[in-house]
Amino acid sequence: MKKILLLSGLLLAATAPGQAQFLNKLKQKAQQAIKKNTSGEEEENQEQATTRESDMPAPATNVSGTQAPASAGIQQYGSALFKLESGESFCYNEHSLKVTNGTSAVKVITKKNREFYLYENDQKTGPFKTAPVNQLDGWPHKEDSDRSEEKKTDWQPYVRAGVLTVDGKNQGNYMALASFYHNKEKKKFYGVAMNLENNNMTTSLISDKGKRKLPMTGGELIIAENDEFAAAKVTATQYNAKTDEEKFKYVANDDFYLICTDGRTLGPFQEVQAQESYLDDKGRFIQVSRSRHAVFINGKEVIRYSENFNGDGKLFIGSETSCAWFERGELSFTDGTRIAGAIMPTISRIGDKTAVHWIAIQNQQVYACKKDL
Repeated sequence: MKKILLLSGLLLAATAPGQAQFLNKLKQKAQQAIKKNTSGEEEENQEQATTRESDMPAPATNVSGTQAPASAGIQQYGSALFKLESGESFCYNEHSLKVTNGTSAVKVITKKNREFYLYENDQKTGPFKTAPVNQLDGWPHKEDSDRSEEKKTDWQPYVRAGVLTVDGKNQGNYMALASFYHNKEKKKFYGVAMNLENNNMTTSLISDKGKRKLPMTGGELIIAENDEFAAAKVTATQYNAKTDEEKFKYVANDDFYLICTDGRTLGPFQEVQAQESYLDDKGRFIQVSRSRHAVFINGKEVIRYSENFNGDGKLFIGSETSCAWFERGELSFTDGTRIAGAIMPTISRIGDKTAVHWIAIQNQQVYACKKDL
């Protein structure tokens, strides 16, 4: 879900700085047994890869700076699947994890004597002349979408002679739109629009459901992951303003409200200097703060992750009080549990039960791991 920076005055446009994805070369082996050798060439003594920082299985550290032991997580939450034969090695990043009805299906590709093998849980097939990556679930692995690059539509083609027309319908007269997004498939749109009414400039949050008046200074437009609603972020000073002076008053790190297109007003929330803010498909407001090394849900801190990380990870939500954060091979849970060496975590939901599943590798042994949220 993307966050879009809006105008805070008349007809001006500003864009929020894009969130850069950190691409790093691995400087050491992810696991002692893993080798990047799917090309069929001998690369037994060297390995290089480029990947998202959040997916790097590098040694993780907790807040105190001590390494989080992978063995502890494996012993408590893992089930052994298979062990490699002598001379057999893992192929870097050639694995998948699929969960069906709470049961994990782990697939791993290995190499021995220039030939490849496929393990599915404890069942082994092969040899293959080339790595059978097409048999991995969800291959090729896709990067998580960058929310800072989504949810934005050029509004200019939608306005003619001051009239905003969306999906063939007249949505009213506006001087300009500070921000706009249109989902053509769902026929839903959201924006922050400005107009001149009775010689006064007004700002409104507009959508296919109607419009809501905003303070003159506007705010960020935040669109839900499922595109079913959106909200405008408005500072508390402007939201509660009684005088013209208060309407334009700037307060550093001011609290804020979310004015939603579905009629709700959420907040106030504390400003936590979040580099990423979004509304999930359940309507929960998520903030990831790099400066505080923490994740917030609906204004409450739920997870504090390692100070060595930059907040470019993935959140798994069981409830507003039970979550997990994954970054650079470490899983951090709301109960304080930290597990290093986690590979490809995913979430499962059966009834009111939610769990995080992941793959772990230790001493040539592959494990399927699971922890309830």
